[in-house]
Amino acid sequence: MKLALVLLALACMVACTDNGNSTIGISGNVNVSGTWLYSTSNVQSNPITCSSSGTMLTLTQQGTTVTGTFSGGTLTCSGGGAPPSSALTSGTIAAGTASGSTVAFDLGGNYWHNTGTAGGTSMSGAVTLLVALNNMNYTLTGTWVATKQ
Repeated sequence: MKLALVLLALACMVACTDNGNSTIGISGNVNVSGTWLYSTSNVQSNPITCSSSGTMLTLTQQGTTVTGTFSGGTLTCSGGGAPPSSALTSGTIAAGTASGSTVAFDLGGNYWHNTGTAGGTSMSGAVTLLVALNNMNYTLTGTWVATKQ
C-alpha cells in the first residue's frame, strides 16, 4: 500500500508539471504566473487594421484569479485616419481568470479584452479592442500570442 502511494505521488509530480515551464495543479488549472512577451495581429474592423508588439505582461495567479501589469510595446494601425504608430502605456491587468487551460484578461480595462488558452510556455487566442476614432466607435477583433520569458 505504501509503495502504491509513493508511485502515485511520483506519477502526480511528473504529470502535474509541463517540463518546468508552467505548473499544472491537481485541479488541472494551468498557472500563468510569470513574465510573458505579448503581441497581437490582424486586429481589424473595416477600415482599420492594427497590430501590437513588444508588450511585457507580468502575471500572478492565485487560484483562478490572474492579476498583474503590462508595460511597453507599440500599437501600429492603418486605415480610417488612425495614427500609424503609438507607444503603449503601462497599466494593470483587469478581470484576469485562468481555469483549466482557458485564460481571459483585459489590458487596462474592458476596451482591450483577451480570451484564449495557455499551456507550457505559450498562450494565444482572440482579442477584442474597442476604439473611438473620428467620432466613430469601432470594435476590432484579431488574434494575440504570448511567450513565457
